[in-house]
Amino acid sequence: MARPKKPAPVLSPRMREWAEELRQTMLRVSGADAATKTRERDNVVARAMIAHVLLERGMTTIQVGALLGKNHATISHYRSLMAAFMSSPGYTVERELWNDFSEAVKNAREAKAARQI
Repeated sequence: MARPKKPAPVLSPRMREWAEELRQTMLRVSGADAATKTRERDNVVARAMIAHVLLERGMTTIQVGALLGKNHATISHYRSLMAAFMSSPGYTVERELWNDFSEAVKNAREAKAARQI
């Protein structure tokens, strides 16, 4: 007997909006498009950084995976990748990109908040 299919994760319109905002921010900062399906390093790093931000916002690996078109196990791998970027001395380029990306995300949030006032 076949197993019943698991239900799709619940993704609110706000979650989808966050993911798209982050993708656009990463595209501006690095030129890497996280929406592509390639395994080119720049795009993988971009997806890992976007996944990191979404996980920090309280989303599950399954939700983030659904937003990025990846399996939850890939998102767990991205979490490990980000830990390596932040702690290992050999990843200076990735750390610089993270600093630029996180600053751009912070500025975008502040600008959005200012527009809503």
